[in-house]
Amino acid sequence: MEDVHKRHRTQPPVGLSPRFREALATAFDYHSRQVRKGSGVPYLSHLLAVAAMVLENGGDEDVAVAALLHDAVEDQGGEATLEVIRTRLGDRVASLVWACSDCLESPKPPWRERKEAYLQHLETASADALLITLADKIHNARTIAEDLEREGPGVWDRFRGGRSGTLWYYRSLLQRLQCRNLHPHLVRELGALVERLRRLAARVTVLGVPFDANSSHRRGPALAPGRIREALRSGSMNLTAECGLALDRNDQWADAGDLSFSGTESMVEKVQRAVDGILKLGGAVLALGGDHSITVPVVRAVAARHGPLNILHLDAHPDLYPALDGNPMSHGSPFARILEEGLARRLVQVGVRTMNEEQRKVAERFGVEVLSMDRWNGTGDLEFDGPVYLSLDVDCLDPAYAPGVSHPEPGGLSTRQVLRLVNGLRGRLVGADLVEINPERDPSGITAALGAKLFKEILARMLRRKEDP
Repeated sequence: MEDVHKRHRTQPPVGLSPRFREALATAFDYHSRQVRKGSGVPYLSHLLAVAAMVLENGGDEDVAVAALLHDAVEDQGGEATLEVIRTRLGDRVASLVWACSDCLESPKPPWRERKEAYLQHLETASADALLITLADKIHNARTIAEDLEREGPGVWDRFRGGRSGTLWYYRSLLQRLQCRNLHPHLVRELGALVERLRRLAARVTVLGVPFDANSSHRRGPALAPGRIREALRSGSMNLTAECGLALDRNDQWADAGDLSFSGTESMVEKVQRAVDGILKLGGAVLALGGDHSITVPVVRAVAARHGPLNILHLDAHPDLYPALDGNPMSHGSPFARILEEGLARRLVQVGVRTMNEEQRKVAERFGVEVLSMDRWNGTGDLEFDGPVYLSLDVDCLDPAYAPGVSHPEPGGLSTRQVLRLVNGLRGRLVGADLVEINPERDPSGITAALGAKLFKEILARMLRRKEDP
């Protein structure tokens, strides 16, 4: 990134004249009783931040003065206010303030109409006006993002455009400003903030959990999140789900990347904290494992938000061991923990074909509904009342379809049967995980490609936001 301070050192130092003090007094007169939407922070703090950014990025005193007053005409009297500014501070300042105002009419036209007119105006606005606009929008976008992270999705209700309109406006602003090829370092900063807002607004967030330390037999599932993403980006696959939803054209989801487990914080603590942060923003989570032990902290966070869950668990194994090899957090034990903690109002397991006596006792104790492969006819939709969580262990599929797993078990589900279960699921899907692909057992990449397919269909099902498919 350009070194702004180095760039400034090449310019002769310029102080501020008493006109700037006059501008501060004028801004105080117009805005001293205003506060920022929803926060109660004095509105003058925004004007000072915009003026400071203008000065830090090469603007002269007139431009900084106009930055202090860029909202005065629009918010405080229209043409009459513009003439006061012209009289007190000069024609150039008044012209810049006018250029930064999206409407002088009273009553104002509808919000969308005003914003579209302002976007068109940016195509011919001066470099100085664009500097003020960039400083204004950067500070606004940063404030919105910080408020969302602190307070949650109710922040969108402060804005006339709501969530979708606000995102549209900031994306459109960015596109117009990129086309002007001015102030590129600030345009890049705005671009990063627009992407941050998009992620914070996502209805579904994908979270990679590359962890396999609780695997009982073979390591390798920690590599799966990266391999699934590689398969998605390969030239052999597009991002359109079978329902017709084009994920590459849909801004309702975001990929938060992978968690790192190099620090001292435990996997359980880190995953639960990360998922809780996602859910606080009002969305749902799709976790990419990793071994099946990651399901415990994900379900804990989702249940803390939604209450006890209906869980649909697709797996060759029931994963109900009280402890496997002495490890209560083994990938063979997640649903024992979930049931003991009261996180499941109903647990339905499909695809099971390895139930032993020890796990059967746990299933009977908690009333688990086990649709084992020797009894399930492979037809019929599953219906749930209330929030639903889907946990899909890829070894639920027959090894003919999914050879790249740590514990292959013949006699499993077909790809089409799994897709019918996902797309036929009736209920409000509030979270999901996709686990136990082992790339070290998948030299051809066929299981990673299957994982990418399952990822697309699960994500599309979550985005459809329907009780019924």
